[in-house]
Amino acid sequence: MILFQFDDIQHELDIVRANSRDMEKKQRKFDQMLAEERAIVAKTAAERDAAAQESRDRETKYLGVVKVGSGHHKFICDFQEDCRGSGSRGRAFEL
Repeated sequence: MILFQFDDIQHELDIVRANSRDMEKKQRKFDQMLAEERAIVAKTAAERDAAAQESRDRETKYLGVVKVGSGHHKFICDFQEDCRGSGSRGRAFEL
């Protein structure tokens, strides 16, 4: 009777050990997948941040060009007014 109980307990222990090994394998696989997902998220976040920085840089450049362009426009308008105000001489310089 005791021998049968021992065999049953030994069998249950073998099953528990096998289940434990399976769970450890699954845990390692899960940890690997989690690490891969975190790497993908980090890469995507870095790409997003780089794109946002590039967008800000381009916007800054655009605004600088617009500012310079409006300054040139004002200069041209002032120059045309000066040319028109100077009579016949101004016609030669009209744009």
